[in-house]
Amino acid sequence: MTIILVATCIALALLGFRQQRLAIVHEMVDTHRLLMEQRRTMWTTRQRIAEACRAPALKEWLAEDPTRWLAINRPWTVVPVGTQDQP
Repeated sequence: MTIILVATCIALALLGFRQQRLAIVHEMVDTHRLLMEQRRTMWTTRQRIAEACRAPALKEWLAEDPTRWLAINRPWTVVPVGTQDQP
């Protein structure tokens, strides 16, 4: 009787560990899916930004005022108010 009771306890413990492992794997898969979705969103946003800042239009905008490049190239420098016009 004692052997059957010990074997049952061991079997239940092993089933509990197996269930914990399955729950952890499920959480990992959900986290991976969320990460992939966020990466997809980030790349879509990057693509939209790249399309909005096409090289010719950006070059024209920078050519209008040389201090704009300074503001982009060295953002830590102070640029006088009024020189930060929007394109």
